[in-house]
Amino acid sequence: MHGLAISSFLGIYALAWFTNLPDKRWCFLMVAFSILILGLLRLLPLGRKYLLYTICIFLSFSYACWTANTIAQAQLPQVFEGKNLQVVGLVQDLPEASKTGYNFLLQVEKVLAVDGQPDPVIAFAGRVRLAWYSQPNEALPELQAGERWQFVIRAKRPHGLSNPSGFDYERWLFAERILATGYVREKEDAIRLAPPARFSVNSIREYINRAIAKALGEQASTGLVQGLAVAATAGISQKQWQVLKATGTAHLLSISGLHIAMVASLGWLAMSLVWWLLPALYLYLPVRLAGGIVGAGLATAYALLAGFNIPTQRSLVMVLILMLGLLLRQRLSFSVSFAWAVLVVLMLDPLAPLTLGFWLSFGSVALLALLSQHQAHSKGVRLFSLQLSLSMFLIPLNIAFFSSLPVYSPLANLVAIPWVTLVVVPLILLGILVLPLSFEGASGLWQLAAKALDGLEWGLTYLAELPNALLYFPELPWYWLVLAMLGMLLILLPRGIPGRWLGLICLLPLLTWQPSKPALGEFRLTVLDVGQGLATVIQTAEHSLVFDTGSKSPYGFDMGEVVLTPWLRSQQLSSLDMLMVSHGDNDHRGGADYLLEHFSVQQLVTNDQANFPESARQAWSVNTPLTTCAAGQTWVWDEVKFEVLNPLPKIKHSKENNQACVLRVSNGGHALLLPADIEQAAEQALLAQGSKLQADVVLVPHHGSKTSSSIKFLQALTPKLAIVSSGYLNRFHHPHPKIVERYQAQGIELLNTAATGAIEVNFPRLAQQALIISSYREQQAGFWKSWEGH
Repeated sequence: MHGLAISSFLGIYALAWFTNLPDKRWCFLMVAFSILILGLLRLLPLGRKYLLYTICIFLSFSYACWTANTIAQAQLPQVFEGKNLQVVGLVQDLPEASKTGYNFLLQVEKVLAVDGQPDPVIAFAGRVRLAWYSQPNEALPELQAGERWQFVIRAKRPHGLSNPSGFDYERWLFAERILATGYVREKEDAIRLAPPARFSVNSIREYINRAIAKALGEQASTGLVQGLAVAATAGISQKQWQVLKATGTAHLLSISGLHIAMVASLGWLAMSLVWWLLPALYLYLPVRLAGGIVGAGLATAYALLAGFNIPTQRSLVMVLILMLGLLLRQRLSFSVSFAWAVLVVLMLDPLAPLTLGFWLSFGSVALLALLSQHQAHSKGVRLFSLQLSLSMFLIPLNIAFFSSLPVYSPLANLVAIPWVTLVVVPLILLGILVLPLSFEGASGLWQLAAKALDGLEWGLTYLAELPNALLYFPELPWYWLVLAMLGMLLILLPRGIPGRWLGLICLLPLLTWQPSKPALGEFRLTVLDVGQGLATVIQTAEHSLVFDTGSKSPYGFDMGEVVLTPWLRSQQLSSLDMLMVSHGDNDHRGGADYLLEHFSVQQLVTNDQANFPESARQAWSVNTPLTTCAAGQTWVWDEVKFEVLNPLPKIKHSKENNQACVLRVSNGGHALLLPADIEQAAEQALLAQGSKLQADVVLVPHHGSKTSSSIKFLQALTPKLAIVSSGYLNRFHHPHPKIVERYQAQGIELLNTAATGAIEVNFPRLAQQALIISSYREQQAGFWKSWEGH
């Protein structure tokens, strides 16, 4: 069993290393090759099990490859992107309601029309992630899981921002079988066709979720109770997530293996109590069989309430296997149960290894099993020791996946895990069981659970607000992280095993590794992928400057928080020498407030001080000096010269775009120009003033709008490389095709963040040395990103 699980995992995980998917025909060839190997290896002196393991590797790889190809080929056809699609589908999972509307999954059953033309030739069906935005003073219709709707939507193929230290949204979409993302168009075109099925799982989850909301109202813990009951986390506030992250307790909001096992145990104990009260039942059925059946049923029901994600799949499978052992009057070892769980989860979802939950859940359980074999203390001490050991082992994993370390996580979890598992979750589950009989009874139990969570949240908030509660680390290379995990495992091995001290040496990269910085006289440009907007960072040997910060959506998506901050933390930049916001447009200024609140900024520069009114400045923790950019300002950092070329004195343009800050950076050998959103009027003014514009690299003005990038301006620049910062399929159609042709006619290489992700350009000191250019999509290629159109 162990060999089959390992070989299946190796075959499936091998696919994760492919940047392009092998053709489906390779799957058949692999199966045929497996049969051939089976025949050939029979002639060799090898045991039958090795033949089986070899075949299993090839077959599992073929299975994963077939599954991935099926998903890739089912994605939204490119001809449908950006068009109005009239679709019919079922609302899946629980819609996430907010003040701005809904986010929900729609299982599209059929496309009825494309841009008003019925019966499209190309068919499409599958899961689509949609947003439905409400208009001011206009409520949307109620949306429930399981309902069938007709919508007019505008969708695109799976695409996400691609940045170092950023969340791989495309990988997540692929693993979740989401074939497109988009939004609902006009409310008037939305028609509810059928109510949800009365007894579907999602309908029951929706009913429980709404009952909890009705019982608890707008209490702070309402979202937490909903999360633990039915895995609905939309009601958890941003502040609560930050507290959970800073204390390392966010895992408690996923319905984990501990919760599943606890529910199964409650079913077992209930049956034991019934058999104790009614001994005559032993004549008909052994108590362990009754307890196993009821425990397995309750565990399955709770896993379904959780949405049946990877951690709950793993936990449920292990519990069911243990229960099966009881039914068969056998005791299955942990390793056999674990192997069965791995095998069954991989068969259910061969893309599970692409998810973080797979690694964290299986890794944690395997570590606990390994460590528990060497614990000779009392139960209380043993549990404390296991929990502390697990928290320590998760240190390199936290740094690997989140580039951060919650310092007080062991202390927080020491209280939070038993409190949530033994007090909060039983109260919530009892409320669910009582709900069909009495809403008032269920409400009372949920109120108690909310009070219990309020007390826990108070303690966690206290820990989160302590100094250095969350430490940030640079993004380490994978080989150093693997070494650190091996080192932590060595340290946690039982006393008496030789060589445990080597674990401390293996941990040294966590403390000593530093991201590379430009040498003296050199500088580096990083253009981050922020969609339709601009956010760049310029680094010299000892200084850093952020030029524009991307947008902040009214729906809560702040580029300063989700893109710039993780990248700056990964570079160990907690202080910025300058933040220059070229002008007040949201796609350039939106993320600035978040940076000013969370980073030490020595100087803030913008084209108009009205971009940062006093009301906004009061929110900053440090009174950052605010100055206005103007042509003629210059300074030198680490032998690199910075020059502001715009706004020009005595020239007042009617459009704010033309009043934007324009920055030129040079080191004698190479130069960079950041023209923000200036248009042709400002370009002509700069040319008339005789400004030194020559640059090896230029950010294409105004994201490639046809109102910018005049031919004379490009001829004065003579750049080797031009970079467009724009959003995929943005509504402005940037960069304009005529502008693309203009750059190509001048022989200028053109890169677009929408296609390449974040772009890094290193400027060497000497002119004869070539620029070093890299893009994040090229560095982090994966088959989930390799569809035509990227």
